[in-house]
Amino acid sequence: MTRWHAVAIGAVVILAVAALLVWQAQAPAPPAIVEEAPSPTAEPPRVEVTPTTPTTPPTDETAAPEACVQPPPPPPLPALGESDAVVAEGVTGCVGGLAPAWLAQEDLLRRAAAVVAAAAAGRVPRGQLDFMAVNGPFRTVERDGVAYVDPASYRRYVRFVDIVTCLSPERTVALVTRFEPLLAEALAALGETGPDVRAGVDALLERVLAVPTPPGFVPLTRPNVLYEYADPSLEALDDFQKQLLRMGPANLARLQDHARAVRAELARPTPPPAESCPDD
Repeated sequence: MTRWHAVAIGAVVILAVAALLVWQAQAPAPPAIVEEAPSPTAEPPRVEVTPTTPTTPPTDETAAPEACVQPPPPPPLPALGESDAVVAEGVTGCVGGLAPAWLAQEDLLRRAAAVVAAAAAGRVPRGQLDFMAVNGPFRTVERDGVAYVDPASYRRYVRFVDIVTCLSPERTVALVTRFEPLLAEALAALGETGPDVRAGVDALLERVLAVPTPPGFVPLTRPNVLYEYADPSLEALDDFQKQLLRMGPANLARLQDHARAVRAELARPTPPPAESCPDD
């Protein structure tokens, strides 16, 4: 049965019901049957029955209001020099697993602040991340007298990217928010004037996202001992960005996807604090 058949049948049924109601209203009443009146007897007393309407139960105006539950206070932060255990607890167990060497380091928040300050300024934070140094030499391949980065060199950075991206963006921002006062203290100790932790992290992420991804093989030149990028726009990048470029397009894409997600999470408005119970 099609939809239009169903509509037509429904219309016929409605019209039939309407015609029946009209016929019942216009048809003459059937003849009344006259019955012999009974002998008069005493009329029973009339009992008037008044309809009862349901009444709402009376409200208990004396009922006690719901008890106000005081929100639990945030856990107190330890001193900066005693925060390693708390920081390690917050980052352990992330997907992919952190390098054991990272959690074995001391002054984790001071190292993190130094990484933020150096990378945001375009410097490579080698001193803070020396324990994460990659293995194997930098390799090149030569074609028609031109040197290119050997794609095999990119595999050295896969583990590094795994470690950096193991924490979800939500958890990363939650940790930054929780330890923001201690990170600000560590940045101030590095000489940062009026350190803004979130602004520093955002500047770092912006530098990561600004690194271009060159297609195909990357040509190099060697004017001196060290190789340089033949493309002037790539050679003009700061040291931090050129280090990211050496990781290869696949690793760089993973880092940039993670940085983009962290930056979006960092830009979310902070929810208002939970309301406290009113004073008695």
